[in-house]
Amino acid sequence: MAVEASDNQLSITLPQGVTEITIEAASDHQTAIEEHLAHACQHSFEQGRRQEAAALRSVQHAEALKKQAETQRILHALTKAVPEMLRDAESAVKDLALCVAQKFVSTCPVTEERIETLVREALAGIHGSSKIVITLHPDDLELIQDTSQALGQESGHSQDIIYKTSSQLTRGGCQVETDFGRIDATIESKTAQINSLLTGPSLAA
Repeated sequence: MAVEASDNQLSITLPQGVTEITIEAASDHQTAIEEHLAHACQHSFEQGRRQEAAALRSVQHAEALKKQAETQRILHALTKAVPEMLRDAESAVKDLALCVAQKFVSTCPVTEERIETLVREALAGIHGSSKIVITLHPDDLELIQDTSQALGQESGHSQDIIYKTSSQLTRGGCQVETDFGRIDATIESKTAQINSLLTGPSLAA
């Protein structure tokens, strides 16, 4: 193909077999290039934004999984710790209650009314025995010396009740012997009963 150019004319000799050619102005190529670059930049920007959003979702998902695992770990630890805490707290409460009960029983004033009530309660559980022997601390027996036999009659026991003393007994308690065995109403026995009640089945079991 031969091209000849003059001031305002362009002469082109086409090769054999070529019947038509297209000539575009350079300005059209520049516009196309700019549009292509703009489209490429827009595409790259959108792709980067999508990748950034995907990365952010991945990080958020990983953080959510981490928090979920941490929550599960804490719940598992609490599940194990709560029964232990209950046992510890229950043990402390029982020890405190036992200490208070023992203190109350041992320091409660020993009066005539208290010893009379003690003897009445002991006699109330006795039926059909021909022998009743009540052992008290010497100081306690002295408190009810004038009413000792009347207490038996009030309880429905017509026979004479034998009273004995033992300084080995703690004041405020007694022992009763009958035909059927011995009734232990000593302070030590009452304390043991309180201890047995307080050391029953655990709440955290």
